[in-house]
Amino acid sequence: TGNLAYVSFVRNIEKITFNDNIAIVMGEEILKPQGKQMNANKTVTRRFTNIWKFANNQWQIIGRQATIIKAEPTEAYKKQVLHHLDSLMNYHERLILAQDTVAMRKFNPDDLVITNPFGQMIGKEKMIERVKSGVIKYSKFEKTIEHFSMEGDNIAIVAGKENVTPTTDSNRADAGKAHACRFTAVWMLREGQWKRTVRHASTF
Repeated sequence: TGNLAYVSFVRNIEKITFNDNIAIVMGEEILKPQGKQMNANKTVTRRFTNIWKFANNQWQIIGRQATIIKAEPTEAYKKQVLHHLDSLMNYHERLILAQDTVAMRKFNPDDLVITNPFGQMIGKEKMIERVKSGVIKYSKFEKTIEHFSMEGDNIAIVAGKENVTPTTDSNRADAGKAHACRFTAVWMLREGQWKRTVRHASTF
């Protein structure tokens, strides 16, 4: 019929149970649908159970159940998400440089978790407090994305390097001294909007 077409299809049988002339086969399938099928061009992982019956000297499948447990996003979607997250990160950098705590509070989710270069674990409100007190205050903030990956369609991991220079009047011991940081950020798609929920940064 042309309705079922795959670029690739790999099945791993993990268990077979026999009961007289009935066989139950269970395992995992990794496939890539194409055409107009759901999840076309995505790598799909699913669990399956097939029920076979031996009759008239041959095995025939009489029942099947399959459940998708993971569908990897397409490369085109990944590129779109990376471009969007890069623009969001650039926007947040501008907010930091401008010390715009009102916009920062709106931009960041309430459950944001940060581990900073000072070895502290802080949340959204503490981060904003540190901006207001002059601890987070930069004259330069530039980033380079070196890694991007996705888990499903709604979780993204971004990692790379940042070159920052605290202002000479910032409230910190390294005021005015340029340094480099490694960062890792986790973004989640919530109600149609990407939100950074976790950030880690360390100097090197």
